[in-house]
Amino acid sequence: MLLFEGINRMQTLHKLIAKEGTGTPCELADRFRLSKRQLYNLLEEFREMGAEIKYSRTRETFYYRNDFNLEITFKVSVLTSAEEKMICAGEKMFRAILFHGRPVSLLM
Repeated sequence: MLLFEGINRMQTLHKLIAKEGTGTPCELADRFRLSKRQLYNLLEEFREMGAEIKYSRTRETFYYRNDFNLEITFKVSVLTSAEEKMICAGEKMFRAILFHGRPVSLLM
């Protein structure tokens, strides 16, 4: 799944839960083109972030029992040459660990 699709899905799910308009679990899973298991995994991710999510059978909707707010932010910036070297060294170190089974010194 692409990053922006995942972010959009989470934001849409949050809005539906906040306004208590999700529908049944099957309806909600269909809306997002997910299996019920995938939907419950996504709800579990919200719970791990502090959301108290419950389901009302009479109202047929998920809802928050606490004052949960979802705010997703990210930053894109150009790496400096020093940061690029650190990333490359990290990758080489990782490959060295896989090959040798232990950290090794890499002189550059």
